[in-house]
Amino acid sequence: MAVLETIDRGRVRILRLNRPGKKNALSQELGWAIVAAAQEAARDPDVWVVGITGAGSAFCSGLDLAPDPNRMSHSPLSGLDEQLDDLGWVGRFPVVLREQCD
Repeated sequence: MAVLETIDRGRVRILRLNRPGKKNALSQELGWAIVAAAQEAARDPDVWVVGITGAGSAFCSGLDLAPDPNRMSHSPLSGLDEQLDDLGWVGRFPVVLREQCD
């Protein structure tokens, strides 16, 4: 099951957070998926609007503070860049959202 679903309806791209069992809490995997999907939407000339919603009974309960049992990196960054990036996907949110407005 993908943690983020992308649905296109005309010129609207909907990003649906898909962790209903965790009230769509933002994990590392989900955070990076949102950043990547927003960047992709910014490059697509057919997308004029991006909407974000959540699956299940909640939009998003916030940051998932539970440790990742697999300790898997979901970052698209290279190994060195990932070591130098102390904020991860959280630091990229304002940049990605600003790209949508330019």
